[in-house]
Amino acid sequence: IPAQQLEIGDRPDPTDRFTATVKKAGRYAVVGRFDDYAAVIAGPFHLDEGDVEDGVVLKFDRPVAVAGIVQDERGTPLEGALVMVTGTGPISDARIAEADDAVKKSGGDGTYWYTHGKTDAAGRYSIGGLPPGALVRVAAMHPTHVPARSGAVRVAENLADVNVRMDVTRER
Repeated sequence: IPAQQLEIGDRPDPTDRFTATVKKAGRYAVVGRFDDYAAVIAGPFHLDEGDVEDGVVLKFDRPVAVAGIVQDERGTPLEGALVMVTGTGPISDARIAEADDAVKKSGGDGTYWYTHGKTDAAGRYSIGGLPPGALVRVAAMHPTHVPARSGAVRVAENLADVNVRMDVTRER
């Protein structure tokens, strides 16, 4: 698959191989995107100036989706919840807090995040474009409720039952 672009360095030739020259030692990752396939990440790699990392292979797979229902503390479907697919670590927790702050300030309108969706009148959501095998959590935010998260789920195939229950109403 031809390389499409590099964030650093010159634009590569349209081949299935690429190189990038780093000007500063540090940790780097390679992210590959190709139409109709899930994004792929390789790394991180620690590179010093002039280092070469050989043999990095990006395997592109068809994306999968997660879907489910967001409910309030009574089990009633919750319309208009912002739903995000996140990782399981502290960086993901910080992004959820950042997204929740935007939801609180905007009343839920005009908040857009990568790999997200909003629930419909029946509380349903569906989010696609995920790499098979990723370990993810689904987080839901709503202006009237404290954020809630699903447990960790490995997305091997399309999942239609990752539900989130928002049990705590925000103080007004």
